[in-house]
Amino acid sequence: MESIGELRPCAGYATGATYGMDNPAIVRAGCTRYYVAAGGEPAMVYPNACTGQHHGRGFGFYNTYNVRGKPTFNFVYYHIELPFTFGTPEQPERMLQLLRDCREWEDAQSLCRVAQLTYQYGIMLNNADPRPIETGERELFARLGRYQDIDRLETEDTQFYPNYRVLVAPPASVQGHGPEVFDAIEQFVRGGGTVISLGGRWMQSRRDFTQQVDVTARFLGGEYGGDARPVDTIKIVQDQMVHVVPQDPLPFAPGRETAVIATFTDGSPAVTSHSLGQGRVIALHLDVGSEAAAGGLELEEYLASLIAEAARPEVRVLNAGAEIKTTLRKGNWVACTMHEPRTPAKVKVSVDLQALDLQADGYRVLLYGRSRELLAPSGMWDITPWTAEQLREGLELTIPSAGVSQWVLPGTVETAQLPEREQKWLATVVPDMWAQNEALRTAGFEMLVIAPHDELSINGEKAVTLP
Repeated sequence: MESIGELRPCAGYATGATYGMDNPAIVRAGCTRYYVAAGGEPAMVYPNACTGQHHGRGFGFYNTYNVRGKPTFNFVYYHIELPFTFGTPEQPERMLQLLRDCREWEDAQSLCRVAQLTYQYGIMLNNADPRPIETGERELFARLGRYQDIDRLETEDTQFYPNYRVLVAPPASVQGHGPEVFDAIEQFVRGGGTVISLGGRWMQSRRDFTQQVDVTARFLGGEYGGDARPVDTIKIVQDQMVHVVPQDPLPFAPGRETAVIATFTDGSPAVTSHSLGQGRVIALHLDVGSEAAAGGLELEEYLASLIAEAARPEVRVLNAGAEIKTTLRKGNWVACTMHEPRTPAKVKVSVDLQALDLQADGYRVLLYGRSRELLAPSGMWDITPWTAEQLREGLELTIPSAGVSQWVLPGTVETAQLPEREQKWLATVVPDMWAQNEALRTAGFEMLVIAPHDELSINGEKAVTLP
């Protein structure tokens, strides 16, 4: 028998909706497939989760977020029923493009090297209002995604740890777990992985947060204690300063084997590194969530650099010009999907093909979002393929608006023959939703594809060389 279940990012939405679901437990029940509404982090990591689209987002989002190499797809009818409010008047073309891209990249390998941990059940259980914590984690996730591909992952889903090189741990993600979860984290680090802890104590306990045991020293190589004090600046090596939102973090006392790699201006540790086996735990001893919510760019860039150094991503955005949604490899082809509401957006993308052990003597750059090819710089009469060195240094492109901002609703609509309920809908709801959702219709997106210059298709079909 085949079955399908539904998974949700259950800790809460800005609207206050909280689903109260325990995704890891539901997945252990063993359904054949799981339906996940688009944007459903952290449920998208499950191999048998259906990708697709839902209402309330534009196709610029769907055509990037959902190209994940998965074999299944879902489609919600709202975009057919109400294309002028929930989505875009270009719905048929965008839907066909999404289906085509998902089919072509089925069974592709993810190139995501980083997962941001979250404990959805714990956020719900341990907070009267889970929205501030969940919103803060989502904001951080979106900001880090402007530098490289990143997944959200339930801390309890330890079976997926080997898929990543770096785990980013917000405070709520490492509180309320039993010893088996912390043992899995330690095994990940000792095997060569890196964990980046974003402030706060690590607490082992029962799932109801009773019988708590502080395991901070085990992972961070030191302890929190003493009186909080105000800080607003981090001093990096060579007198590089990172200014942060004024806050009052607890002091951290590192052990003798824990390295201090950045300090606050009073000399106390701001960032430390503790080795475990072949890996390490890098800890930032301040409230990174508050900094992300306040839009602190300096700390964001510093944190992104720490993550990139440890993760060594083969695909990354060098100027934070757009949010990466997915990165994939299938055969000798590499893809990077990007979404950006603020257009036109200048983006510089680096793709290290040599790190992926791809050895073609030249490459094509395809822009699926616009169905065109981006030619390498060359002379007027000399069209040459891109080199691996050029792609590693970074190629620049512009992500334009989706191009439907000129669409307008008619000034008047004859509704006298319609039922009263539909008259009210057309007179009030449709204009309001049309105005509110302009950003969904016009948001820019692109699917950047790198292919060997002599391969005609993703299955490796070679071009014929004429004599």
